[in-house]
Amino acid sequence: MNREIYYLNDNDEIVSAEEATHAIMRDEYSNGKVSEMFLDKDSDNDSEEYSFSYSYNRPKRRYESRVPSAEFGFNHFSTANYALYPEHPGFMDMRMGRSFHFATTLFSAGTGIDRRAITGLSTAIRLVWNKLYFDNQYTITKEDGMLKPVPLGDKFEKSKIKTFGIQVPLYLDININKASLSLGGYGGIVLSSKTKLKSPKVKDKLSYVNPFEYGLSARMSWDNDVCIFVNYPLSNFFVDGKGLDSRMLTVGIGF
Repeated sequence: MNREIYYLNDNDEIVSAEEATHAIMRDEYSNGKVSEMFLDKDSDNDSEEYSFSYSYNRPKRRYESRVPSAEFGFNHFSTANYALYPEHPGFMDMRMGRSFHFATTLFSAGTGIDRRAITGLSTAIRLVWNKLYFDNQYTITKEDGMLKPVPLGDKFEKSKIKTFGIQVPLYLDININKASLSLGGYGGIVLSSKTKLKSPKVKDKLSYVNPFEYGLSARMSWDNDVCIFVNYPLSNFFVDGKGLDSRMLTVGIGF
């Protein structure tokens, strides 16, 4: 039998006996069988030695959701099929540098899957705002049961689309030391959408934005303080057959 003792802190990181709050005694037998015993540090020991006694209950490690409190990013149409608009190619080209994404977390939760929380699950309920700035002098409006592009000429300085909704992501987290890789997806509901022109200012409700959104998501975080992320939609931005066949890609940072 081969026996090893690992001294751990509250984050289950291997440390010295002096710094440890608990320990694992691992026995590996010649037949390949492995057993572990969890040891609590004796709090009433006044000697210079650090002793650990057997515990039936492993110290519970609190697992925090890897979904950040807030995130900021940039939007871009990763795909755009203009088959419905042969006379207006490129009218939905967007300025990525001014097409912003912002989200704030109302509630988040997480749970470890394995005993050392190397893997875990994270989810949240979030409010999401998106802006899309037209690169060309266009806006869109409802006409004859679908969205139609409207050239603006020099009448307006800015043209954009704004949406607001609720989103629920779900991630599988892989935690290595202070770094975490989270892979999963998201689903959401778009609660409002509108177009906005500026100088002069004109607002109008935008029809045929897809009310349901879903897609894939990945994020890399460090010490659960800051992360980079990418969201790739599997749903079209507009209702099928009512607007441009397009999907909105988002990249950014969370904190």
